Amino acid sequence: MTGFKEFSGFEILERIELRGEDAHSWIAIVADPSPNNAGIFATELQSQSELNVRILDIEGLLPSDIRDKLQNPPDDHVILIGFDGRSKDFWASLDINRSAFERAGALFFWLSHNSLSELCRHAPNIKSYIGTAIFEFAGLKGALFFQS
Repeated sequence: MTGFKEFSGFEILERIELRGEDAHSWIAIVADPSPNNAGIFATELQSQSELNVRILDIEGLLPSDIRDKLQNPPDDHVILIGFDGRSKDFWASLDINRSAFERAGALFFWLSHNSLSELCRHAPNIKSYIGTAIFEFAGLKGALFFQS
């Protein structure tokens, strides 16, 4: 359907850790845009990582607001949600200001298929930061649960 292989949160984290601590990872996660789905992903990352994971809803925020929220603290993993319905101008502004979003912690762009298309079309420099790090989140079917 999409051509992206589905990965669990743990599998995505493994790929990030292979890059090393100073990699400044930017990752696109293609998934159902609901906050609940992002919460499942955040919980899975948090359980596998020593760093904090937070979800940042950017709906209605300007790039400068996003920058300020990303940098406090600068070293946790952040899942950005709320990209659906954003304008071409928003994406272009985000793209122009991309260096202001660089941080020590990983940055996850939680995107629907449509939002990924908009990012690729209107924010080519952000797309170049992401590179091939585009994953389809498997959701609960990809999560590992251990019972005692």
